[in-house]
Amino acid sequence: MKKVLNKKIIRLSAAVLCFVLTAALFAGCAGQPTVRPSASGQPTVDTPTPTSDTPVPTSDTPTPSTDTPTPTVDTPTPSTDTPAPSTVTPTPSTDTPAPSTDTPTPTVDTTTPSTDTPAPTTGDDKKVVASFTMLAAGDNLLHSGIVKDAMEKARPGVDEDFWFDDFYKDVKAQISSVDCAVINQESIILPKRIWQMLKHRDDVRDLYIRKDGSFVTPQEMYDTLARLGFDAVDMANNHALDMGAGGLQWSLDYLNGRSEMFTFGAYYDEEDRQNIRVAEYNGIKVAFLGYTYDTNVPADHARAEEPGYRFLVPVIDDEKMIADLRAAREIADFVAVFVHWGTEYSFEPDELQRHTAKVLAENGAGIIIGHHSHTLQPVEYLSDGKGGRVLCAYSLGTLVSNMMYDMNMLAGFLSFRVNLTEDGAVFVSDALFTPTVFYYDMSFRSSRLLYLGDLTPEMAASHGIGNYSENGKKNTMTVERLYEYLHGVIDDAFLPEKYRSA
Repeated sequence: MKKVLNKKIIRLSAAVLCFVLTAALFAGCAGQPTVRPSASGQPTVDTPTPTSDTPVPTSDTPTPSTDTPTPTVDTPTPSTDTPAPSTVTPTPSTDTPAPSTDTPTPTVDTTTPSTDTPAPTTGDDKKVVASFTMLAAGDNLLHSGIVKDAMEKARPGVDEDFWFDDFYKDVKAQISSVDCAVINQESIILPKRIWQMLKHRDDVRDLYIRKDGSFVTPQEMYDTLARLGFDAVDMANNHALDMGAGGLQWSLDYLNGRSEMFTFGAYYDEEDRQNIRVAEYNGIKVAFLGYTYDTNVPADHARAEEPGYRFLVPVIDDEKMIADLRAAREIADFVAVFVHWGTEYSFEPDELQRHTAKVLAENGAGIIIGHHSHTLQPVEYLSDGKGGRVLCAYSLGTLVSNMMYDMNMLAGFLSFRVNLTEDGAVFVSDALFTPTVFYYDMSFRSSRLLYLGDLTPEMAASHGIGNYSENGKKNTMTVERLYEYLHGVIDDAFLPEKYRSA
């Protein structure tokens, strides 16, 4: 059960966008929600009324033939009149081939590790007056096989078009047990009704099953992440503009109109970015910053293709990051920085990661969480240049995907405690990395995120990476090889006892 005593998101109201195409459209909100505690102790959100205009779309859109079910959570009314975006196709990254064989659904009993730890004291006996627990997860990347699996799992008349919850049920207890859980959503979450209007398709679900290297995630994923216990969604990654400028703005409209979680790492404009998202847990104020090395669709290209939309995705830039950190430290006790960076398929941080981590650590970051490489990378403490240290996880891996190598299936959760001392100092303790494996079978079904310790040899042998081959040889997975990856990258000091090499 969460122990959040007070939690608020600080932000500015932004502009109103009104759409008049169909009565089925939802209300969008350009403003950033303000989170406040309710009588139950769980956060609620006040959302300011949007106030801006954008150009009216000119394309004719036929009425889709499929009905869109009513969502379980109220969605906002459309943002203002905006031009219909053209399709922008980024450079392909990873694609999922058509399924070939069928294997039965595996069944494994999982034991969820506990995250409860006592509040510490510092080495110089300073008393800790407040603390809270936090968890960070790697990339949530939905390939077409996962989307199809979720579509088939949806119960007609009960769920909406997709049901993702079952994929995460083995790890839900750990996520929901902490005070603050954050995930990197590696593609925009876009409401189906916007897509029905923009795209000339009979079945809106097909819009999420893509083969062009771009990614877009159904709105049902938002509901799943909220039910799992996530509190915040990081949107700073290379796929943020896969659906163009219009796609990102409408995603922001939708996400900012929901109250269960808050987002950071993608904004409407510089003014919105400067309203740093701050949440408060047990009296400790935490600022959230997100950056990416770049976007697959260049920002300038997205603006030129679809003028009139408002979006900003922060990229790695020393000067701007230092300015952000200084501003964040003025309004928060602790700054959590999330960075999308690194060389894909590498277990080691590259030169840009090392440099950027040093800049962040020496300019006020309290913790640095990385992702993008689709592999695990080391967890270590860096010097803050003032006699202190900053925890840095260079990559937590890809939590969910249909990627092709066994190394891509190994990821995990970094859990830790943030402590406030009587003299106002804040430090991180009890950092642990709990490894996970994402399973899918040879038909790209039976999707399931489970702990590495619960992966059986039979499941490893039947894993869907066998659909892929290299140099004429099918890819394979073994439990032993996954442990070799883990122990070759993550120091035992950061692993739960059951996963240590010794």
